[in-house]
Amino acid sequence: MLFNSLQFAVFFVVVAVAYWTIRSQRLRQLLLLGASYFFYGLFDWRFLGLLVLSTAIDFTAARLIQRSGDPGARKTVMVAAVSANLGILGVFKYFDFFVSSAADLLGSLGWNVSPPLLEIAVPVGLSFYTFQSMSYTIDVYRGKITAEEDPIVFATYVAFFPQLAAGPIERAGDLVPQLRSLPERIDPKAVRVGLELVLLGLFRKVALADVMAPVVRDALRPQDAFGRPVEASWILSWVGVFAFMVQLYGDFAGYSTIARGLAKILGIDISRNFRRPLWSRSQQEFWQRWHVTLMNWFRDYVYYPLWRRRYRRLRLRGVARMRFALMVTFTLSGLWHGASWALVLWGSAAGGLLVLDHSLRRGRRRAAATSVGDQGEIEVGAGAVREGAPPAGDEPSPTAVGERGAATLPNRILEAGRVAVTIIPLAVLTVLLPLRSVSDAVDVWTSIITFGSGAVDGAALLAVLWGLAGLVVGDRHEIAVEALEEGRAVGDSTASFLWGLRVGMMVCALLVFSGGAGEPYFYFQF
Repeated sequence: MLFNSLQFAVFFVVVAVAYWTIRSQRLRQLLLLGASYFFYGLFDWRFLGLLVLSTAIDFTAARLIQRSGDPGARKTVMVAAVSANLGILGVFKYFDFFVSSAADLLGSLGWNVSPPLLEIAVPVGLSFYTFQSMSYTIDVYRGKITAEEDPIVFATYVAFFPQLAAGPIERAGDLVPQLRSLPERIDPKAVRVGLELVLLGLFRKVALADVMAPVVRDALRPQDAFGRPVEASWILSWVGVFAFMVQLYGDFAGYSTIARGLAKILGIDISRNFRRPLWSRSQQEFWQRWHVTLMNWFRDYVYYPLWRRRYRRLRLRGVARMRFALMVTFTLSGLWHGASWALVLWGSAAGGLLVLDHSLRRGRRRAAATSVGDQGEIEVGAGAVREGAPPAGDEPSPTAVGERGAATLPNRILEAGRVAVTIIPLAVLTVLLPLRSVSDAVDVWTSIITFGSGAVDGAALLAVLWGLAGLVVGDRHEIAVEALEEGRAVGDSTASFLWGLRVGMMVCALLVFSGGAGEPYFYFQF
């Protein structure tokens, strides 16, 4: 049951009406839990047991950790719970991949083996809810939160249907208190913000991502009228690169935006998972804005522990140790995205771009420090990470389209150049995600570099131009909705006119494009 379906609209209206009609806190909690299990069961009811098992493991482990006064026993329980979670994830998502890779390696050495494969489907949202549930146990072990005693509240935290299938990955410290004490009265302002977010998310999904999906398939794997592969021109390859970046952003940010809107209507706040990343001016800023909750998860549970370790045998110190931790973190994040060496390469290369960005900025700051007598701060990673110390908070710098400094022409040109230098390499690299093949990606890159001749599709080029224009409109409207949410909305006639113009455009686009073939959410496979 997809967010952009009539069935889900009916489902949510029924849940929301019942939710705000019922007065009992316990009955409303049970309603949310039942609705969440029903929603997930419609994807494949057989995987409900896996969701319940993951919930039971971490609920039980956290309570044991909380009640134990023995540091050794606490650590043992935490390690056992994390191992169980990773074991479930490994069996369903990575077993066949690693077994097949090992068989291929042995085959290259002359030993032909035919290992047994599980060949089972990956449950929808497995990586998301596993990371969310696992972070709870780790946070209880670290003493950041106390163990939840109410199994209904905790089960709802793990399975909360707006963000269950594709995030954002919530922290128990933020979501559990809201579920424990649900709001008693409906907030008209929150409902309006929620409806605006749902509209924006649907626009990004239906009018941008779904429109780009066939363009991406035709541009990255062009075929003739008989279905035979043909060479793509360098123009068509660029069309595929930019079309997929718009598709990926529209699809995933669209899902996250709808999820925020649905939760808002229910009086619950969940995290902003995307902060207009395609306007970033550096690699670091991009990863502060893209899939924020996942990058913060890797930062807190992978990057920091790796960075703080003493690698005596490797003799890694200071910046070298930080960069080593960063590369390992991004390589693992690539593997999180899917069981494919192409995605591992994607993660490693993204980390390499971030290390390069850090090196260049470090050089510029050192040059500046020569004149001012100050080495300055060096930031790297999935948050504002100071060299030698963790960041004070999770918030990225508030820079985005419409939020820059002085809007002079030279500054605009400079900003546009910095955005292009940041986004274009990432867009070129990210074709690894839909292709899942290094050789196919190399063909696209070769076509771009060599200015290859071949098929050109004018309709695809126009579609990409529409996608880029729609991206700007959506991000502009998101700024306005966030201002409304935070009480900063400007009430003059110009702002109201532009607001209405954007809403009208998005509604018209939804009406025009809703008749097309719907595409599954890209991140459901993760």
